Amino acid sequence: MALYRALECLAFLAMQLPAVIAECPLDLSRSNYTLVASICYKDGRAKCCRYINACIAVSVASYTNRTRTMGVASDLALICLQSIEETLELYGVPRNAIAFCGLGTKITVNYECMGQITVTQMMQAAGFHSVSENCGRATMAESSCRKCVSAGIVYLRHLTGTVDNITLSTCRDAAFVALASQFDGAASINFANCFFGVECIIITSVSNTSQPPSPSYAFWKPPVADGPSQLMLGTPLNQTHHSYHLTLVPGLGIAVMVLSVLILVILLLLIRRTRRELEVSEDIYGASSKVFPPIYTKKIQEGQAFMFYKFSYRETKKATEF
Repeated sequence: MALYRALECLAFLAMQLPAVIAECPLDLSRSNYTLVASICYKDGRAKCCRYINACIAVSVASYTNRTRTMGVASDLALICLQSIEETLELYGVPRNAIAFCGLGTKITVNYECMGQITVTQMMQAAGFHSVSENCGRATMAESSCRKCVSAGIVYLRHLTGTVDNITLSTCRDAAFVALASQFDGAASINFANCFFGVECIIITSVSNTSQPPSPSYAFWKPPVADGPSQLMLGTPLNQTHHSYHLTLVPGLGIAVMVLSVLILVILLLLIRRTRRELEVSEDIYGASSKVFPPIYTKKIQEGQAFMFYKFSYRETKKATEF
C-alpha cells in the first residue's frame, strides 16, 4: 500500500515538473526599466510604485489582447513575479522599493476583479459602459483624459465599495487592461500615460521628439508623505544591461530540486524494502530454531552439573555396598 502511495507521489511530482520549468508569458522587454530605476532612485517611493505598476500593467495588457483573460493564470503568476523582480533588480531598482510597492500583493499579474476573469465580463459589467465612452479615444487631450480618469474613479468606487486598497488596486488595473484591449501600439501607450499619470514607460524603436507628453491624471497616487521614513534609495543605477533568460536559471534550479526529491523517495523505498526482507529472514530463522531445539547443550549442562554435585553420607555408603 505504501508503495502505491509513493508511486502516486512520484507521478504527481512528475506532472508538476512542466509547470515548474514553464516560462512567463509576459513580454517584459519593451518597458523602460532604466527610467523606472532612475525615478525610484531620486523621485520618491510614491512615483516609483506608480511607474512599476504601469510597466507591469502594460505588459499584462499586451498579453490580454491575445488571450482575452484578465492577466496571467494563477499557476504562472509566481513565475512572472519572479521574472519581474529579477528584471527590476537588473536595471537598478532597489529591493526595498520593490518590497514597499508590494510586488505580488498590491502589484500583481492576475487582475481578477470581483469575480470577473475575462475582458468580456469586465466590459459588460454594470457601469463600465460610461468608462468606455469617456476613455474611448486613446490619443487624449487634457480635457478628455480628465474625464476618463473621473469616470474610472466613480466606477471603481461603485464596484468595490468599502473593500481594502489591494482589491481597489487590482480592479483599477483590470479596468485599464479591459480598456487598453481596444487600442493597439502607440495608442495603448498614450492611454497608459493618461491612466497612470506616467511618461515614456515604453521603449520605442524610433524616438519622436515632436510629440508632446501626455497629460497625467493618474487613477491612483498613494498618499505617502516624504519624511524620515523615506526609502533609502542610495543604490547606484546598473547601467550594464545583460541579455539573459529570466526564468531559465530558477527553472533549472527548481527542476534539480524536484529530481532530488524523486531520487530521495526512491532511495527511501529501497531502504524500506530491504528492511522488510531482513525482517522476514529473521522470522524464518527464529521459526526454524524453535522446530529444532539444541539437544547437546542440555546434556553438556547436565553433565557439568552432575560432576560438581555433593553426595551425602548415606548415598555414598549405599553406592559402595555390594
